[in-house]
Amino acid sequence: MTTIGWYVHHQGGGHLGRMLSILPRLDADVICFSSLEEPSGLPRRVRWVHLDLDSDVLDGRDPVDSDPAAGGALHWAPLQHAGHRSRIARLVAVVAEHPVDAFVVDVSVEVVLTVRLLGIPVVVMAQPGDRDDAPHRLAYRAATLILAPWPADLVEAPYLRGLPVVHTGGISRHEGRAVQRGPAARTFSCSVAAAGPR
Repeated sequence: MTTIGWYVHHQGGGHLGRMLSILPRLDADVICFSSLEEPSGLPRRVRWVHLDLDSDVLDGRDPVDSDPAAGGALHWAPLQHAGHRSRIARLVAVVAEHPVDAFVVDVSVEVVLTVRLLGIPVVVMAQPGDRDDAPHRLAYRAATLILAPWPADLVEAPYLRGLPVVHTGGISRHEGRAVQRGPAARTFSCSVAAAGPR
């Protein structure tokens, strides 16, 4: 059986929502790594590994003041931060004990580089917008595969040119749900029609 590692960033709900939408379609065991609490209802073949936060103030020291960007080479690797050290060490220890065949990262430059340095194929989840900074470029170059969750002709992403990109189209937690019928749906349709073309 294939085993996949998966890193879920803790800010916002989109990273977790995307993974939860994809999990039912995977024929693999999955080890998820995140600072988020484990969501309820995960499939039996999914293991959740909780990581310490690396952004909190420790011993009166704010990680923002400790060159977390390493002079612009990285996005977030604060110096002498126990949470940061612990999260990277835990990820490495779990993967060393339970090898994975590939590792999806959504999203973290530092996790991409850690996993690639372990010699594991890395699948990076791309994001639209201007991602042309040095850390993003480094992560995308280190990726074995890049998943862009939008149609190829929808978003222009020059920073992905020449890289191994697969455009998946939109990934939504609403896919497969029945279309809502009733007063709320009619109200929305009427308000959109009333607004007219823009």
